Amino acid sequence: MLQIPNALIKSPSKSSLHRSGKAFLRSLAAALNLKVGEFDLRSNQGGDAVMGEVTLHADFIYVQIGSAGLSAGGVPRILYRTCNGRRDYCGDQNRYVNLDTLVGQGGQAAFLKTLDRLVSEKRRDAIVNGAAKTAISQPLALAI
Repeated sequence: MLQIPNALIKSPSKSSLHRSGKAFLRSLAAALNLKVGEFDLRSNQGGDAVMGEVTLHADFIYVQIGSAGLSAGGVPRILYRTCNGRRDYCGDQNRYVNLDTLVGQGGQAAFLKTLDRLVSEKRRDAIVNGAAKTAISQPLALAI
């Protein structure tokens, strides 16, 4: 299952957010069966006034942990959304989950199931739209 370092849950410092956030997102990529080269893992330290964020960006999914996503208790929230490739930085609708809800296996399983469903829907849409574009761009072969 997912590796959630304790330092990430208990009001992380800037350095622990980035170190532990990368470890968590690597374990998430593995759980989603993403291979090296199928995703980017970025860390933006930000300036003195912010903690920054750590991002997992694949072709159909964008997941981010950062200070903008802190819950009222200081526990990081995870922003996730579908996207259209790794150059899509806006993506679709933002969704959030509190990191502390993923400590148990039930919460992790539900989160992974949600991500899997979203990615499957996005892939299916890409295939359908790609097939539609191909069909439109290809001339019809008429048998006379």
